[in-house]
Amino acid sequence: MQAALDAEIAEEARIAQELADAASVNSYTAYIKGEIQRRWSRPPSARNGMKVTLTIHLFPTGEVDNVYVKSSSGDALFDESAIRAVKRVERFDQLQDMQSALFDRQFRKFDLLFNPGDLRQ
Repeated sequence: MQAALDAEIAEEARIAQELADAASVNSYTAYIKGEIQRRWSRPPSARNGMKVTLTIHLFPTGEVDNVYVKSSSGDALFDESAIRAVKRVERFDQLQDMQSALFDRQFRKFDLLFNPGDLRQ
């Protein structure tokens, strides 16, 4: 009886931690996107609907180690502008506050869809 209760409590704790981790990931991802967007310079060829998937490698300090295109927008200038924006950030300071296990699982190397919504038609 006690073993079943302990297992149920452990399962509830695991689920609660997963939900907390998911909320943290969403919050940090929004922060990262915002920092990149603030440093992005729109190339003349940028149009509504353009998006590029970047692979970003980070150090635990939040510093950018590497960034490259995983899936191109089809426009080299747009892709390069997104890469430059990530490099301009240099360090995502708020990531230093993250639990190291969560950082290692989610942000050491991750893909980010860059699709600014205010592009011209």
